[in-house]
Amino acid sequence: MLLFFINEDSPGKPTIQKTSNPQTDENITVILQCNMNARLPGLPIPSIEWLWSSNSCKTKSSDLITPIPFKPKFSDNEDQLLINLTDTFVDGFYYCLVQNDYGNAISDPVSITVQGELIVITIYKLFNHSITYGKHIYFTKYG
Repeated sequence: MLLFFINEDSPGKPTIQKTSNPQTDENITVILQCNMNARLPGLPIPSIEWLWSSNSCKTKSSDLITPIPFKPKFSDNEDQLLINLTDTFVDGFYYCLVQNDYGNAISDPVSITVQGELIVITIYKLFNHSITYGKHIYFTKYG
């Protein structure tokens, strides 16, 4: 007779692997992969949650870590977070939190910073036109 014991336990500390995806759909994307701790995976299988803190916060205090403040995009499942580098509001430190009924663990942060120049456009008279976010606009100077 064989007996098997399943040890239910909290998950170990995960890690984040950051990779860049070449331009897709005119956007540059960074992929953050949350990797479970192979030696301490945790049972039952932990869920994954992505957290964020602003780059403007000079400390990496866990008191300032919040859920991602924008609608996250994932690959086929939530272990891969896709970040579009054309949006400056994605700047910040990203964390992977794994948790089950017995505990949780959080990764070290990975920093994402969008590099780009700020362009300010002042429009004095614009009638009967609408501008859609994310679309190209063209201006012609008259006079």
